[in-house]
Amino acid sequence: MAAPGGTDVELDTSRRTVDAATFRGTLGNLGAAVAVVTSGQGEARDGLTLTALCPLPADPPGILVCIERDAGVRAALVGTKSFAVNYLLAGQAAIARAFACRGDAAARFAPGGWTTLTTGAPVFVNSLASLDCELTDLREHGTHSVVTGSIVNAVRRSEGEPLIDFRGQFARLVPFDLSAGLGEKFKPAESN
Repeated sequence: MAAPGGTDVELDTSRRTVDAATFRGTLGNLGAAVAVVTSGQGEARDGLTLTALCPLPADPPGILVCIERDAGVRAALVGTKSFAVNYLLAGQAAIARAFACRGDAAARFAPGGWTTLTTGAPVFVNSLASLDCELTDLREHGTHSVVTGSIVNAVRRSEGEPLIDFRGQFARLVPFDLSAGLGEKFKPAESN
């Protein structure tokens, strides 16, 4: 394998890995924003609920998403070379559950509230934030495809809380006062 700069790097592929249950349980302790990734156009739309995604550096803006190889949205994404990441609001667990189930993709979009932006990928108008992306790379890793997208458009709400997946359950953020019990030195500045 060639590393940046053309130097060959030998990888040790004999390393052991933790089992899937340990992996999921460990990362489930961290909490993650819940998103619905969508792709396709017209009646050929599909989508999937996931938390396996990561923003990339902002120059240029990008995102990395992990999708099961056999998920219908993967085929739509490869066909259109575009996708949207729709981050859900705390009260949208029903949308997350609908897109977590396999089956009739059209039924998942039935509740309505969908539009498109630059790429034509389905964007949920009631989401906390949506990223409209062009496919820039797709690599296979085990049972999943690691998808990289260039963000070509984005919309967001100025208010609302994200839906969080914490230990396999939907949760919401609970704000707390950082200055409580920290003394005068750490109290936030008064706003005018």
